[in-house]
Amino acid sequence: MFPVQRYIQRKVISDLGRSLPNGDGFKGFIRGQSYVLEYDEEGEDLFIGGVNEGDFVSALSHDYSRFALSGIESYERALRAVGESNTAWPAIQIYYSAYYFANSIMRACGVNVSRLKFEESRALNELRLLFDLECGNIPTGDYRATWVPSASLGPKIKLEPISAGTGAHEKFWIVFSSFLRGLIEEIRQQGMPDALDAENSAGDLLRLLRACGSGNHNWLSNVRNDITYQHQYGVWTPTSKRSQDVKSIRALRRKEIGVVRLDHNPNVDPMNAFLAGCQYLIELGILVATHLATFSKRNGAFGAQWARCLDLSQA
Repeated sequence: MFPVQRYIQRKVISDLGRSLPNGDGFKGFIRGQSYVLEYDEEGEDLFIGGVNEGDFVSALSHDYSRFALSGIESYERALRAVGESNTAWPAIQIYYSAYYFANSIMRACGVNVSRLKFEESRALNELRLLFDLECGNIPTGDYRATWVPSASLGPKIKLEPISAGTGAHEKFWIVFSSFLRGLIEEIRQQGMPDALDAENSAGDLLRLLRACGSGNHNWLSNVRNDITYQHQYGVWTPTSKRSQDVKSIRALRRKEIGVVRLDHNPNVDPMNAFLAGCQYLIELGILVATHLATFSKRNGAFGAQWARCLDLSQA
């Protein structure tokens, strides 16, 4: 088992994948109002309490499934597009596959990033008024929801607005990098025999996310934007056969995670660094999804959906 995979699988929420997903995910859970709102003793952090664990896991299973399945579909499209004349689309598709799988990894561990709209904001504010909480309006926007299973009075969900960043992708990578830093700290504390390898791999990924002065840890998203909107790297038609970036995309193949190199210098060889970072996240997401699928045999649960996607991707 790959070292980082081992530590992530220890954090995966119990019964995720076994539960049949509900139709609306975390947003549907918020609108359902089957919970209470409360603040911590300092009155600073907002929590969703009185949570039925089965309801939350079912909602999380929905969101996890849609990201993991989108990730494998995008990966398959990226690899198939490598042989076509346009070399921009494989690079764009592999970014989105990495983005989807990074979302799925974090959700598997109980961290959800969602944009709450008017309906969700209204549901939260109705309960805020019902419980007479002395706080201001809970507005629409992007939120991080973190599962806290060991709370003294039962499981809770910590709800935090994401104020940093501008777009949805930038905000996501900020939260994902925070998740990685927390994972690295846990690896250090546990001190298992493979801890150093796991810590180094996670640290290499974290450094890549903040490459080239990307203070918000969104370097992968920056490269995606440069390709998509600025037409940089010379990967749009007409392309040069001598271009190293084009050659790097043409050489893209499925790899085991253990041979994906994260030591490419983004300043010197940005395309190979970009592709490697994306592929590392993809292969890690595939390992976690395959592990979850082995415990998910119920008809309609994640395991059956994952197996069908793998069959299609290998056809």
